Amino acid sequence: MSLSPTETITFVIGVVMCILGICTFVVGMLSRAKQDGALNAKVDNAIQGIAEIQATLKDQRNWREDIGVRIGEITKELEFMNHEIKELKQAINS
Repeated sequence: MSLSPTETITFVIGVVMCILGICTFVVGMLSRAKQDGALNAKVDNAIQGIAEIQATLKDQRNWREDIGVRIGEITKELEFMNHEIKELKQAINS
């Protein structure tokens, strides 16, 4: 079976268009994969930043708790010293 020149040209153009369509699809998929990779990198950076913020907040919370404990200790020491001063004043005045 022999193809006429018009059929041959139509067949070749169809094959070229099919190849062009496949190439366009592949390039689109690669571009999309590249964009997804960039998005994943941004998400990873955001997650890392959040983890750093959480660590900083935990450190600050621990520091505040330590300060709270120390303030409690100092308050008790001051109350004790105030009591001692009152006793000394009473002993001096007696």
